Amino acid sequence: KMNSEVMALYLKKICAVDTARSGDQAVRLAEGKRYAAVILDINLGEGLSGVDTMKKIRKLPGYEDVPFIAVTGYALNADRAQIVEEGFDFFYTKPLDMSSFTSFIKELVIPEEG
Repeated sequence: KMNSEVMALYLKKICAVDTARSGDQAVRLAEGKRYAAVILDINLGEGLSGVDTMKKIRKLPGYEDVPFIAVTGYALNADRAQIVEEGFDFFYTKPLDMSSFTSFIKELVIPEEG
C-alpha cells in the first residue's frame, strides 16, 4: 500500500493516475477505462498475482498493445526473464529510483511534441 501511494504521488505530477488495492480491482478499473500504461506489483498479496492480473487485462479490448510494467522485489536475472516471458513489457526492481522511474513513465505515456 505504501509503495503504491508513494508511486502515485510522484506520477501524478506528470499524468493521471488510478490505483487499485487488488488484482480484481485493477481488472475492474481497466474494464471501465483505457490506460496508456499499466504498472503492477508482481506480488499483490491475496487474490490474483500481478502476472495473473496482467494476463486478464491484456485480454480486454484495447489492451493488446498497452505497455505493462512489472514492479517487484524479485531482482535476479532469472526472475526478470520469467516476468518478461509471462508478458510484461518492462521490469523494475524495488526500491525504485523515483526520478528515473518517473522519467521513464513520462517518455512512455506522454507523446513528444513536434
